[in-house]
Amino acid sequence: MRFCEIHPFVRFSRFLQPNDTGPFLCPYDCRLFYVKKGSVSVFAGGKEHVLRETDGIVIPSGVTYRVLRTAEDAKVLAVNFDFTFRQAAHDVPIPPDSPEKFVESNVLERVTFEDASAFNRAAAISGMGRFEDLLLKAHSEFGQNLIYSNAAAGAYLSLFLAECARFLSEGASGSGSSAADKIISYLHENFSGAITNSQLAELFHYHPNYINSLIRAKTGMSLRSYLLNIRIAKAVTLLETTHFSVTQIAQEVGFCDISYFSNYFKKVTGRSPKEFRNK
Repeated sequence: MRFCEIHPFVRFSRFLQPNDTGPFLCPYDCRLFYVKKGSVSVFAGGKEHVLRETDGIVIPSGVTYRVLRTAEDAKVLAVNFDFTFRQAAHDVPIPPDSPEKFVESNVLERVTFEDASAFNRAAAISGMGRFEDLLLKAHSEFGQNLIYSNAAAGAYLSLFLAECARFLSEGASGSGSSAADKIISYLHENFSGAITNSQLAELFHYHPNYINSLIRAKTGMSLRSYLLNIRIAKAVTLLETTHFSVTQIAQEVGFCDISYFSNYFKKVTGRSPKEFRNK
C-alpha cells in the first residue's frame, strides 16, 4: 500500500493520564499517542521512546507496547484507528490483549507501506505542536459524533499523519527541512530559467548530491522530476487561461525543445498540449 491511499478511520479517541506502572499490551488496531502535557515513556517494538510535550508515536496493530508516565502531570491524547475504512463496521473500542493472550487472526487490518516504511513499525515523531490542532479537531469530531463526523475525523487524522510521514521521511534535522523549503520556493519562483544541480549548489552552498537528496526527501521525487512537474503544472494553467501558442507556452515554462515539451506533457497528462486545450 502507498501512503497516498490512506483513508483513516478513528475508532476511539480520549485523553489519558498514564500511571508509572502498567502492563504490556498488544492492540488489534493501530494506536497513536500524542503528549499534550508532561512526558511519558513508551515501550514499543522492543524499544523505549521518551516522549515529551508535543511528541507522539504511531504504533501499528499487533505491536506490543506499554505507556508509563515520567512526569506526574502527564496527559496524553490516545487514538485507536485504522489506516483505511475497510473495518469501519467495527466502530466500538476494541481492547488490547496481553501479549500472551493476543490472537493474531483477530487483527482488524494489517497494512504494509511501500513508501512510508517507517509506519510499518512503531514510529516516534517529535515536535508536532504546530499540527496539534489537527489531532484536537479529529478528537472533537469523534466526541461530537455528528453527521459525517467519521469522515471529518478521518480527514483531520489523515492530515496529521501526512505531516508525521513528512517528518519521518525528512529526518529530524530541521535545518535540512528548512533548506529544502528554500530550494523548493526558489524552484517555484524561477522554474522558467535554466536550473541545474550545480547552479543550486552554488546558490545555496550545498553539494549538488545533497541538493538532490533534500528534494527527494521533501517531495519523493528527484530534483529534475520535481522541476519538470512544476513546469507542466504551469503549462496546464497557461493552456486553460491564455491563447498563447504551444511554442510560446513551452518557452514560458522553461522548455527549449518544443518536441520534448509536447512528449513530456503527453506522458504526464495523457494528452498532447493541443489535445489538452481542445478537450
